[in-house]
Amino acid sequence: MVISLSANAQTKSDSTPSEKIYINKKGEIHDHGWNKLGFITKDNIVKDNEGKTIYFIDGNGNVIDSNGKKLGK
Repeated sequence: MVISLSANAQTKSDSTPSEKIYINKKGEIHDHGWNKLGFITKDNIVKDNEGKTIYFIDGNGNVIDSNGKKLGK
């Protein structure tokens, strides 16, 4: 199973709309060329490919960055 998400807000402004990110059933996040960008843990923590926490999703569905700043829902 592969989940496809649009990444327009996460890419440079000169990117084409056909570029997408993909999240597989293991929680691995890949770009449109299947290069691994990071992963999502079972605790809803998003980490980059080196294991550094980028953001997490709290129990209310809020996205919180690694500094504790609320980014949205």
